[in-house]
This record gives sequence, structure tokens and C-alpha cells, in this order.
Amino acid sequence: MRRLIIAACLAMTAVWLTAPQPVRADDTRNIVNRIANKAGMHKVQAELALKTILDIITENLVAGKKAKIDDLGVFGTSDDYAGSDRGTIVTYKESDAMMDAVNVHNQ
Repeated sequence: MRRLIIAACLAMTAVWLTAPQPVRADDTRNIVNRIANKAGMHKVQAELALKTILDIITENLVAGKKAKIDDLGVFGTSDDYAGSDRGTIVTYKESDAMMDAVNVHNQ
């Protein structure tokens, strides 16, 4: 299972860093398909790996911890959202590699 999660993380990073910017956002099904194709795994395995990664990120956030994925960024939480009744919000800070990839593509 650990190898499956690592392969999915690497495939997700490759998808995000090399994907052309589409007019519309990819939905979960498209992301799962792209992970499966890039990692050479079945769609069911890719879906399980993606769900596991998202579950781990969510578990960290619920526990008040950050979740960092190299080449993607850091997910965290903040209670300092001025003017909001929402309470705690989820934050995201992109990695340098992600910003470089987006900036190079958008030039």
C-alpha cells in the first residue's frame, strides 16, 4: 500500500507540474484517470491512492497539523480569518516548484 501511495503522489505531482492549463478544471474522475495513466496502475488503485492522500491531509488538518507535499505545497489551517463567521479555514501555500511550473507555463 505504501508503494501505491508513493506512486500516486509522484504521479499527482507529475500531472500538476506538466499539465497544460485547461479552460475548465479537472474533476476527480479526470485526475484519477490521469494518475492511473501516468503511474501505470488501474483506475481503482489510483482512486484509492488519491482518496488515501486526501484522507491523510484531512486527518492532519483536523488534528491541527500541517500537511506538506513536496513540489505541491503545504496545507494548513488558520483561525485568523478577519470578518468571517466560518471559524477555522483551510490554507494552502504553494511550493516554489509549483509556482515556477505555473509561471513558466503562463509566460
